[in-house]
Amino acid sequence: MINSNFRRYSLLTNLDFKLSTKLDMFIRINMAYTDQSAGSGGRVQGLTFDPKQTPSVLPGKGSTAEREAVKQLRDIDQTNSNYNLRLNGGFNYSPIKGLKFTSTASIDHYFTRIYIFRPSYLMYDNLSEARGSNAAMTNLQTENIATYNVPLPQDHKLELMAGVTYNYDLMQSIGGWAKGGPTNQVKYVGEGWPTQINDISGTSKPARNFDSNKEDQAMLSFLGRAAYGYKKKYLGEFSVRRDGSSVFGSNVRWGTFPSVGLGWAFSEERFMKKLWWLSFAKLRASWGRSGQKFQEPYLALGTLSETDVFNGTAGLVPAALANKDLTWEKSDQYDVGLDLQVLDYRLKFKLDYYYKYSSNLLMQKYLPGNFFYTGKVWDNISAISNEGIEFDVQADLIRSKTLT
Repeated sequence: MINSNFRRYSLLTNLDFKLSTKLDMFIRINMAYTDQSAGSGGRVQGLTFDPKQTPSVLPGKGSTAEREAVKQLRDIDQTNSNYNLRLNGGFNYSPIKGLKFTSTASIDHYFTRIYIFRPSYLMYDNLSEARGSNAAMTNLQTENIATYNVPLPQDHKLELMAGVTYNYDLMQSIGGWAKGGPTNQVKYVGEGWPTQINDISGTSKPARNFDSNKEDQAMLSFLGRAAYGYKKKYLGEFSVRRDGSSVFGSNVRWGTFPSVGLGWAFSEERFMKKLWWLSFAKLRASWGRSGQKFQEPYLALGTLSETDVFNGTAGLVPAALANKDLTWEKSDQYDVGLDLQVLDYRLKFKLDYYYKYSSNLLMQKYLPGNFFYTGKVWDNISAISNEGIEFDVQADLIRSKTLT
């Protein structure tokens, strides 16, 4: 393909260190750089010219159609370059039997750059054009977990877990365009490019434009869990999370999300042993509350948008009104289940009933009248519920050394 090129360089490293019988570490490194050049706006894998604008009745080789198609490929310069860096490291430490500390940290950084130049003789207004944009995304995350298997008599098992996690997301971008370069050989915007141009009607308008953006958000979480089992017959688990996110209103950024689950393997009871056909049977019940945050980082804080110029000055009006009480969307789910395995585990049945109620769902509500050009505000005012029954059957019909 004329005027196209692709290069990629990458490095992948996995390192594990056994520092002692109690301490080990790991490091994961993944770096990549790609550079792609392509004419005609990067349409390397598609049509290289618009068939609606190119006469098909003209001869092919050496024709006007061929020359115009080659111009689109050869004379439009576009370069896409991407940098991606992923670093992940951590350690596991077991100071005493049954106790383990795990700490990890990671960074994921992605940077992309796009630049395209179109010469004047390929533009409808006979003015060359250059466009460029840079975008970067960064994610920082750390997780610190402590797990302890409490020493208890043989029939008892108790595991405790506690931890804290932190997550930060940052997105930044800049971009712009300019028209009317001094010559088609000058493909990057400098002082020789005009600041004002005249359109076809002779009206003066800006010849350059620039935009920039930044968005970031963070979340801090505390979590804990306790799981208990007795003879693998009576099972119970309780967990709780405490999450705080910057995307919510200042009054309601924190949410608490507990869950509890119980299980009874009644096939292990003495009075069930006489049922020779029953291999395993278990009753399960659980309840849990979870939270969902929205992706827009400044929705609760309120946003502004530019208005048209009035008396030579551009104004600002609210695009979304602030709501300091905007908070987590919450879901409560209840589950009851039965597991049955019979005839030497050849037939397995699973029956579940679930009910889920989601509340505080994000929705726009109407305001009385018209406040600052907007008649709506985001609020936690919606709810939805659903329930259902799930039934699953597995049959192990044939068991032999060669066929199952």
